[in-house]
Amino acid sequence: MMMKKCALCSIEFTCQADDIANCQCSQISISEEVAKKLNEKFTDCLCFSCLSKLSAQKLDENSTLATD
Repeated sequence: MMMKKCALCSIEFTCQADDIANCQCSQISISEEVAKKLNEKFTDCLCFSCLSKLSAQKLDENSTLATD
């Protein structure tokens, strides 16, 4: 477990990548296209709130991820 800052909103949160089954991000389902766009834009974790909002977006390969 480690403290991180969200790469989008900068809020601090607890990352449990070392215990992925209990990590907040494992509770969110995102489409393959959203995951691809996130990996292109960010190099580190996002908080649950930001990841939840982004996971609701419907994208195709030509769409832009709305992060504002």
